Amino acid sequence: MIILSLRADFHGSPLAFVHGPGATEYIQVEDFPIPTTLLERIQKWDEDFQSTLAPYPPDSKFSSAEEDESHYQEGLAIAKDLAYLFSEKYRIQYYVNGRGKIFVNP
Repeated sequence: MIILSLRADFHGSPLAFVHGPGATEYIQVEDFPIPTTLLERIQKWDEDFQSTLAPYPPDSKFSSAEEDESHYQEGLAIAKDLAYLFSEKYRIQYYVNGRGKIFVNP
């Protein structure tokens, strides 16, 4: 089964198909068939993450642990919504650098 991955990734799309190790195909979120409300949530979630990018990328982070946790929890909620919509077609993965990956519908 193809993996649909929601990911916090600098300068990359927040959605990607993972076909295997090293085989990631980024998806333009606007072109993916999802409800507008979910599309807007994904775009906002990604914009919030992109706004943390520092001139030296390893220094990139949210301004507080609470903001970081809130972003993480919103991503998890989005991943669960994706699983609800697409669990018969894709295995849904949620990936956040530094926290690893979670399969929402194993």
